[in-house]
Amino acid sequence: MVTKTWKRGEVKAKIKDLVLFNPSLTDTEIAKALNISKQLVSWHFNNGLKVERLPRRRQGAWCIGCGGKISKRVTSGMCKECRKLSYAYEFTCKQCGKFHTVTGTKAKNRRNSRKHFKKYTFDFCNQSCSMKFFMHWENTGVE
Repeated sequence: MVTKTWKRGEVKAKIKDLVLFNPSLTDTEIAKALNISKQLVSWHFNNGLKVERLPRRRQGAWCIGCGGKISKRVTSGMCKECRKLSYAYEFTCKQCGKFHTVTGTKAKNRRNSRKHFKKYTFDFCNQSCSMKFFMHWENTGVE
């Protein structure tokens, strides 16, 4: 493998060109692109290379769903509103055909119940829909 050696001012110029082309590049990405160490890249930024860069967001401080600010101690990476939506269980009622969304404990119970591991998956919006479906199913003898 042939390693290219850079002249004194070339590294600084190449770093500046890359950052002007894409201001969101990290030091590591710049170093990989130019095949130099990331310490050299950060040294150039600390010692006189003045280029406007986009600020880096810290992963633990921003919600994955909406982008809002959250506490750094939140391990899920989501705010309360987005977490509720992510745990929602969406289904279409087998009897009436309406689309429903269930949140909270009901959603957890529907996701984790044993009925989803069986041959048939039946989701109903309420008990009357399930009774209508099974009465019709029992009378027709459909398997």
